[in-house]
Amino acid sequence: MPTSKTEIANLALTRLGQTRILDISGESENAILCNLLYPRARDEVLRSHNWCCAIERQPLAQSDYDIGDEYSYQYQLPADPYCLRVIGMPDNSIADYTIEGRQLLTNETGVIIKYIKRIENTSLFDSLLADAIVLKLALKLSYKIVLDLKVRVELGVEYMGVISEARLMNQIEKESSEQENTDWIDAGR
Repeated sequence: MPTSKTEIANLALTRLGQTRILDISGESENAILCNLLYPRARDEVLRSHNWCCAIERQPLAQSDYDIGDEYSYQYQLPADPYCLRVIGMPDNSIADYTIEGRQLLTNETGVIIKYIKRIENTSLFDSLLADAIVLKLALKLSYKIVLDLKVRVELGVEYMGVISEARLMNQIEKESSEQENTDWIDAGR
């Protein structure tokens, strides 16, 4: 599994048949492109799926701003770690809310959200997350480095396969966890 942004960039470049870079912060054309495109690729991949390694829960601070008739309360979304996507409110699965800018609007009080946070430390990446970022970065790089539509299509298909595999793994882990909880409860009977 990649252990640094440079390694992720090199795997993406290798997918395109390009020369490896020494450092993503370097001055070669490929390093500059990787450094420019990496953050966007990482964030897009994180937003695309409920990666277990990126899920966070946090209570939100209510804002004083009057928001009108539709919702009674406004809450500031987390800034650090940066909230990329709200998954929901785990304490109230039927809560009605909307996101406007960096605010969550709702009629609920005492809001705790579950969300996808930006992970910048690559050592915290799940292996499928790392693979997906490599493919997304390679896809983004391909528009500048390799002007071959077939390569882009193949990378896109492979990327969607990794996302599908990640969804399947999450479902398996969820079902396994639910089964263990049921087994434990049944054992007490």
